[in-house]
Amino acid sequence: MKLLLDIDWSYEERGSAAMKGFAILFFLAPFGFLAQAGLEGIRPLNVVMSANPAHKAQKSSTVLFPAPKNVTKAQTADFSEKVYVPDAGRITNGYTASRSQFPWQVYLIIDEAYFCGGSLISDKWVLTAAHCTFNFASFDVALGANRVDITERGSQFLSSRTSFVHSEYNQSTIDNDIAVIRLPQPVDFTLYIIPVRLPTRSQAKLTFLNEKVQCSGWGKISDPSPDISSTLQYVDLSVISNDLCATTFDIITDAKICVSTIDYKSPCNGDSGGPLVFQEDDGRYTEIGVVSFGHIGGCELGYPVAFTRVTSYLDWIEENTDIHIRDAEKKEHGRQKVDAEENYLKKSLITCSLHQILLRITAMARHDESMSAMKAFLAVAFLATLGLLAEANLGHLKTRDIVMPVNPKYTAQEWREIMAAQTSSPENNTGYKKGTKPQPDFAGKVHVPLDDKHRITGGSTASRGQFPWQVALIIDDAYFCGGSLIDELWVLTAAHCAGSTYELRLGANRVDSIESGAVVVNSRNSIVHGSYNENTINNDIAVIRLTAAVSLSTYISPVRLRNLNSDLAGESTRVSGWGKTSDSSNSISTTLNYVDLTVITNTVCANTYGNIITATKICVSTPNGQSTCNGDSGGALTYLESDGRYTQVGIVSFGSSAGCQRGYPAAFTRVTSYLSWISSNTGLIL
Repeated sequence: MKLLLDIDWSYEERGSAAMKGFAILFFLAPFGFLAQAGLEGIRPLNVVMSANPAHKAQKSSTVLFPAPKNVTKAQTADFSEKVYVPDAGRITNGYTASRSQFPWQVYLIIDEAYFCGGSLISDKWVLTAAHCTFNFASFDVALGANRVDITERGSQFLSSRTSFVHSEYNQSTIDNDIAVIRLPQPVDFTLYIIPVRLPTRSQAKLTFLNEKVQCSGWGKISDPSPDISSTLQYVDLSVISNDLCATTFDIITDAKICVSTIDYKSPCNGDSGGPLVFQEDDGRYTEIGVVSFGHIGGCELGYPVAFTRVTSYLDWIEENTDIHIRDAEKKEHGRQKVDAEENYLKKSLITCSLHQILLRITAMARHDESMSAMKAFLAVAFLATLGLLAEANLGHLKTRDIVMPVNPKYTAQEWREIMAAQTSSPENNTGYKKGTKPQPDFAGKVHVPLDDKHRITGGSTASRGQFPWQVALIIDDAYFCGGSLIDELWVLTAAHCAGSTYELRLGANRVDSIESGAVVVNSRNSIVHGSYNENTINNDIAVIRLTAAVSLSTYISPVRLRNLNSDLAGESTRVSGWGKTSDSSNSISTTLNYVDLTVITNTVCANTYGNIITATKICVSTPNGQSTCNGDSGGALTYLESDGRYTQVGIVSFGSSAGCQRGYPAAFTRVTSYLSWISSNTGLIL
C-alpha cells in the first residue's frame, strides 16, 4: 500500500501564503480519480517535498503549551481491545486490512471535494493533519469502514463543521501539521469503531528509533495508479532517525517522525492525516504519527516519509479536546469517566445481552419522563427490526464440514498390520518450544448440576453450563463451526474451520438468542498447523487467539488438555455441538446438543476410510444414528476422568459422505498427538 501526504495546490487560490524555498507539488486528481471508489470528483490532499540533502536535521524544541483547561475525560482508548491479525493477502507494496483490524481508522470527505484519513481518539474527536482541514469548512467522517465503494454493516457516517487547526501550522515548512475534528455527537463504540490509544506523557521523549510501526489508509497502491484504493490498506515500516530523514528533507524538526520505505512499501496519495501506530508490549496500539508529507518524485522511489510526531503535541491535544493524556506513572489519574465507559463497552460489546439494551432504554426513560413503558418496548422492537438483535439469526451461515467416502480397501487383519507400522507423530518435532503458562486448576470441571432428560434425535439437549468450554464460531460471516476454550485467550478448533475473521460465542447454549452470561468476541488471529493437508485431512488442528482474555465464569471455563497413556479404545467419550440433529435437517440446531460415543480402534476405523486414518486420528462408533453431523466440525470430544473432570481427546474432523445416521465411524483429530504443537503456539504448559 502507498500513502503520500496530503495538501492541495488550490490553497494558493484561497489566499494562503506562497510556498517558500521548496518545490511543493499539490497533486490534482485527474477526472474520475476516485471513480473506482464510488467517490467521483473527490480528490486526495497531498503534500510532497523535493529531496534536499544539503542540510542536517534542524533542532527544534518539542511543541508544548500551557496547562490544559477544563480537562475532565481520560482517553477511552485506555481499554481498547488488542488487535491480533495475521498478514492478509499481499497487494502492491502492502496488505489489505481485515475488517476491524484498524477500528480507529476514519476517512474524511472534505468540502465534498477532497479525501484524507484520520483516527478516532475518543467518542467525540478525530485526529488528522492540519493540511486536511486548513481553510476547509465541512467534513464528512466515515467510521468503522473498510471499503469506500460500498456501505458496510456497522459503519457510521457523521458530518462536522468543527475543526481545530494548530495555530502555528506552516504550509511552507509543514510544521505543526496537526488538527482535530469534533464530531457532532458521541459515537457508540463497537467491534468496528474503537479509538486508538494516545501516548503517555512519559513517552514524550521517546524517539521510537528502529521500532516496527504500521500505517493504514486508502491511498494509492502504486505510483501509476490513477485512483485511491477502494479497500483499506496497511504497510509495516521502520522508524528512522531524524538526522537520516534530514538528508532527504531539510525541514525535519524534532516534532516530526520519519520512516524508511524499503521495498517500495510506503504511504501514498490519499493517506494524509492517517495514523502511524506502534504496538506496545501489552498488545495494544498507540498512535505516534500523523501522515504529513512524502517525496515529490513519488511513493516508490525509496525516500523517507514524514509524519507529525504525536508525542510532541500531547499538551495541544489535551488543550483543544476534553481528553486527558495518560501519565504512565499514574495510570488511574483522571479515570472518573473511563470506568463507566469501560464497563459499558465490556457489557454491550462483549456480553451483548438484551438485558443491557433494556437497561439502556430504561435509563433513557428516566431522563425523559415522557417516554412511557410502551415507548421503551417499542424502542426495543425498533432496534431489533434494525438488526441490532439480528446477530442471533444464523440462517445465512453454511456449515464447514469434511466427509469422506467409505473405502474398505483391506481386510481387518491387513489394517492391523498397516496401523502397527505407523510411527509418525507431530510430537516428534524437536522444533517445538514448551509453553510456560499452566491451564487453570479447574480446567475440565463442570460447575452446574446436569439434567439429561430432554432427549432429541440422535442425542441429548445440553444443560446450560454443561459444556462451559464449548464455543460457537462464525467464520468470515459465512460459515459455522465449533471450538473449545483451552485458556482465557485461546480456542482450539479444526484447521478446516479456519478463515480470516471469527466471531466467537462463549458461554452460550443457544445460537438463536443472546443469553445472560454469554460473551461474544471477535478475532482475526488464528494459527493453522503448518502441515495441514486437505486431501488426507492430516493435522486438522488450529488455534484462535482472542482479542483479550475472557473472564471465566460458571458458563465459561476451559476444557483440560493433558497426555493420556491410552488410545482410549473401548472408552466412552462425549461430543457436543450445534450440528444438524438428523440427515434430513436443513439447518444447524439452535440449541447445544451432545452425544455419548465409544472410541474404536484405528484399525476398525481404517476399514471404513482407508489409509487416511493415521495414529494422529481417533475414531468413534455411531450406533443407532447417534453421531456428529454437519456443523459440529471443530468441536471437542471429551473424556471424563476419575477426578470428575473432562479432558479433550479429539477435535471433530470428518465423517462419512453417506450421511451422519448411516452407522459409519466419525473421525477426530487426536489431541494428545498435538500437545507439543498446542503448547508451542499458545504458551500453555501441557
